[in-house]
Amino acid sequence: MPRFFFHFVCKDCSISDDKGNELANLREAHRYAVLLIKQATCDFEAAADWRDWRIQITDVSDLPLLTVLFPFRSPGLYAA
Repeated sequence: MPRFFFHFVCKDCSISDDKGNELANLREAHRYAVLLIKQATCDFEAAADWRDWRIQITDVSDLPLLTVLFPFRSPGLYAA
């Protein structure tokens, strides 16, 4: 099974995935990236603007395979 790496990237910083996950194919890797984005946006609700964030999916050679964008969130969505 191929191993995919999910790097969190924005304009000013990045968080590299040095372990990766074995998944059946790129479609499953995309689904996993969407799940990571949902978890991140729930865990960090105070960060209202995700426009500059994305997950770069790479293979074991660090070859970029797919980029998954975070959704844009306006500050008003998190008002209590």
